[in-house]
Amino acid sequence: MKNGAGNLFTLAFVVCCCLSFGFVSGLMCFSCTSSDDCKLPKKVNCTERLANETLSYLNKYYLNVPSANTTRDMNCLSDRLLTESGVVAHMGCIYSSVYGCGYTVREEFQFTWLPKLPYNTCHRWDDSNPAARAGVSLLTIVSAIIVTVLASAVWCK
Repeated sequence: MKNGAGNLFTLAFVVCCCLSFGFVSGLMCFSCTSSDDCKLPKKVNCTERLANETLSYLNKYYLNVPSANTTRDMNCLSDRLLTESGVVAHMGCIYSSVYGCGYTVREEFQFTWLPKLPYNTCHRWDDSNPAARAGVSLLTIVSAIIVTVLASAVWCK
């Protein structure tokens, strides 16, 4: 009977792993679309729609930004740009095939008399929220232990 419980444990562990990884949303990024909005950005699960919004933002303000994504892998992007009309800001998801930082600012948005201000910043990172993944792994382990205890109780009677 203990062998049956061991097999059941293995099966339960595999099922829990499959279920939990099915619910892992992947990358989470902060998201906002204006300077005011970026004062309190929301944390969101990355989607193609959000990556396309960031791509549109980059194409509006920068030159030579790729217009098509070549991968479903994503990164996070935070960009602030000082223009003559004020600061524009965007935080969100971006396709990993789009670098996101280092593109040339379009001429109509260049603010040439105050170069290199700290407001002109861009950060791109590809951390896929390790804390969320650790939480899912812990959930998987706890679920497997509970299923094992219940299975042992049933099989050992």
